[in-house]
Amino acid sequence: MRLIQYQPGAVEIKAGEKAVWSQTDAGFHTVTSGTVARDGGTVIQKPDGRFSSDRLAKGQQFSFTFSEPGTYPYFCEIHPATMTGEVRVGA
Repeated sequence: MRLIQYQPGAVEIKAGEKAVWSQTDAGFHTVTSGTVARDGGTVIQKPDGRFSSDRLAKGQQFSFTFSEPGTYPYFCEIHPATMTGEVRVGA
C-alpha cells in the first residue's frame, strides 16, 4: 500500500498460498474483501466477509491464505474510492 493505492493492484497466486499486504504509507489503510459501487458521487462499500484487516499503520502487515481458486476483490475501508485490488487464485 503506497500513495493511497495498492501496488500492484492485482496479484496472482496458487490455491493454498498466502498473500501479504505491507502498509508503507503514513496514516492508516485496511484490506477488506468485497467490492465498491458508485452511485453518482457516493461510494458504497460492499464487504463480503471473507477477510478483513484491522486499521494498518505504517510498517504493519496483513496476510491471508487463499484455499480455493477464484478472484477475490478487496478495498480499503478508509479510501474505498481510490484503493481497490484483487487476488487471482489459480489451482
